[in-house]
Amino acid sequence: MNWKLVFVLPLLIIGCISQETEASLAPDQFEKGLKESDVVLIDVRTPEEFESGHITGAKNINWNDDAFESQMSSLSKDDTYYIYCLKGGRSGSVMSWMKENGFQSVYDLKGGISAWNDEGKPLE
Repeated sequence: MNWKLVFVLPLLIIGCISQETEASLAPDQFEKGLKESDVVLIDVRTPEEFESGHITGAKNINWNDDAFESQMSSLSKDDTYYIYCLKGGRSGSVMSWMKENGFQSVYDLKGGISAWNDEGKPLE
C-alpha cells in the first residue's frame, strides 16, 4: 500500500475544495466586495443577456465570443476581478481560464445573476 497517497490525497482534495469555496462568493459577499474594493466587474453572458439587466459597472465580455481570449488578454493580470454569468457555469469556466492564464485575484458570483436577483439586489 502506498501510504503517501493515503495521507496526501485527502489533503489535495480538501485544498481544491477550499480554493473553490474561497473564489466563489455569495451575493452579499460579492456585493460587499464591489463596494469595498477597487475591482473590475465582468459579466460573461451574451450581449443580449447583458442588455436584459446587469450589475452596475459591469463590463460585458462574452465567454462564447470568438474574441473572448483577445479581450481578456488585454486586461491587467494584477487587478482584482469579480465575474458572473446567469447561474455560475460560464463564470466558473472563465475563472478557471483566468487562473490558468496568470490572473491572480478572481472571484465568481456563486449562483450567478439568478442568485443576485433572488436576493433582491439591484440591476441596471
